[in-house]
Amino acid sequence: MDYFPFKTENIQTDNGSEYLLNFHRQCEQSGIVHYFTDPQSPKQNGRVERFIQTAAYEFFNYQHDLLDDVELIRNSCQQFNHKYNHQRYHRALGYQTPHEYLTHTLEYGKVT
Repeated sequence: MDYFPFKTENIQTDNGSEYLLNFHRQCEQSGIVHYFTDPQSPKQNGRVERFIQTAAYEFFNYQHDLLDDVELIRNSCQQFNHKYNHQRYHRALGYQTPHEYLTHTLEYGKVT
């Protein structure tokens, strides 16, 4: 939650076992509404599915060797996440980065 520049009010996930117990309980304790998609319905979480496709193409395809150090994996993921959100332009956002889009939305109180 510390990563995001805004308050998280709700989260939507699929029904994977990683979200059913501890994750769901943490959401409840934090006052965050946790929505589940219907089983086998990836279209209900289209933005996440699109991000996974982009990450698979732009990040995982260029990891020639499997990283065996958790810190290396964490650092690589953080670098990719920063590039994706602060440097990579997105056609769906009017060729802005997600950070630029969010900043503009928060500044002017509307989505363009």
